[in-house]
Amino acid sequence: DALFNAGPVLKVAKGGTGVATLTANNVILGNGTSAPTFVAPSTSGNVLTSNGTTWTSAAAGGASGLVLLSTVTASSSATVDIETTFNSTYDAYMLVVTDYRPAAGTPLHLFLKIGGTYLTADYQYHSSGLDAGSASYAALAATAAAQIVVSGGGNISPDANYPAHFNFFISGVASTTTQKEISWVGRQIGGPSDRLISLSGAGAHKGASTAALTGVRFQQSAGNITSGSFRLYGLANS
Repeated sequence: DALFNAGPVLKVAKGGTGVATLTANNVILGNGTSAPTFVAPSTSGNVLTSNGTTWTSAAAGGASGLVLLSTVTASSSATVDIETTFNSTYDAYMLVVTDYRPAAGTPLHLFLKIGGTYLTADYQYHSSGLDAGSASYAALAATAAAQIVVSGGGNISPDANYPAHFNFFISGVASTTTQKEISWVGRQIGGPSDRLISLSGAGAHKGASTAALTGVRFQQSAGNITSGSFRLYGLANS
């Protein structure tokens, strides 16, 4: 009994673990001749996921290959920041915005967090809106702006009386050699006659910085974002 209940820790090479205690409820990972490492359960509903090298605790992926990473809910918010989690785990991300309502019919602005800071210069963008009531085309564009304008101006002004919905697509966030880009599609009821508006656009930061992107911020040009759900998904690499 003394052999099993007392004495020095048995090394891995001798058939032991190399540690005196095993963390409760953690998964044990082999570590060669060194003491094992551990994976904590983390968030409820997570599963053990391979990243090609080791195992991590991550949100379960659905059949579509989308992995929900975080949700931010707006409630009379001056800004909505999406920062959990952009990194090298996924090659591409999708940000789904549902039931977005501005406090007033002011343009929706978007900022990118690059190198740890939300930048306020050197953006290029082109955003368009197609009105179901006509074949006319309305757009906004800039090559040196303080922000990316997602919707605003002409017949693509957001309407506080109706929610809008968007899907944003982002890739290459962890790269430190390329400038960061984002594109989107969406829809809303608005315009001068409360008609369906089809929205789309793309933007990029074209300044000197090519640091990693770690966040996306939404903000009205004036007033708050009354409501909306902002869900960030990682697109499974395989």
